[in-house]
Amino acid sequence: MTFRWELDQMPTHKAIAVINEFLYDYPSSEYVDRCKEFLNDLNERLERKSFEAAKLYYKIEDYRAAAYALKNVLRDNPDNRYREDIMYYIVASSYKYAINSIQFRQRERFLSVIDEYYNFISDYPESKYTNELAGMFRRAQRATTRSGETASSPQN
Repeated sequence: MTFRWELDQMPTHKAIAVINEFLYDYPSSEYVDRCKEFLNDLNERLERKSFEAAKLYYKIEDYRAAAYALKNVLRDNPDNRYREDIMYYIVASSYKYAINSIQFRQRERFLSVIDEYYNFISDYPESKYTNELAGMFRRAQRATTRSGETASSPQN
């Protein structure tokens, strides 16, 4: 009686609690494997729900909130099965936030993009997102170099 991932997940949380209680009380039951399958399905719903909720900020172009919410998803569940996608959206959100920032703030925000890119690439060097993120990374590097030269130039 749990709902699809898009809907309220209170029944999912209750089902997980009941299944865990059953597994604790009856560890040798013939139903252990089936219960583990249920738990896997229920946890997938919760993971997808949290990922999609955070990604919604990206879709509505609130890139600062998107990066923050996506990082919270990973903080709450570092082993989330959507981890690669989450990390991709963190880099993309950080990049779009930097691009749309006022010039005074861009350098520090592009440095954040570079950090997030290194986090991503260290975990997923062969990702389907590698080429796209590499382009963002190169543009962020150029932007930090240009803004660093501008900031260190003598002003009249």
